[in-house]
Amino acid sequence: MKKLFSVFVALLFSVSVYAQNAGVTVVDTSAQQEPGPITTISGVAKNDSGKKIAAVFIKFNVMDGSGNVIGNAIANLSDFEPGTTWKFAAKYPGVFVRYKLVSIETY
Repeated sequence: MKKLFSVFVALLFSVSVYAQNAGVTVVDTSAQQEPGPITTISGVAKNDSGKKIAAVFIKFNVMDGSGNVIGNAIANLSDFEPGTTWKFAAKYPGVFVRYKLVSIETY
């Protein structure tokens, strides 16, 4: 029970991530356990590129308590207009202790 509680507390911790790639900035990420074995990483992305982006993919590695990567959570959007923000949600089908933003890909 104590271990489960520490995992739950870690998931509620909000992280202010600032990452930019190809004109897309990601900030204010946080993870939250959903009902059932689903955990969602959410945050805000902004299109600073000055042009419409056909597709954007934001990828996170998710890790267990030992720091081992156990999977990925990915959010994607089509037709990201310049100067707009996107409240994204990347779902992972399980529980993890930490996450790390690993890539922002645009096409």
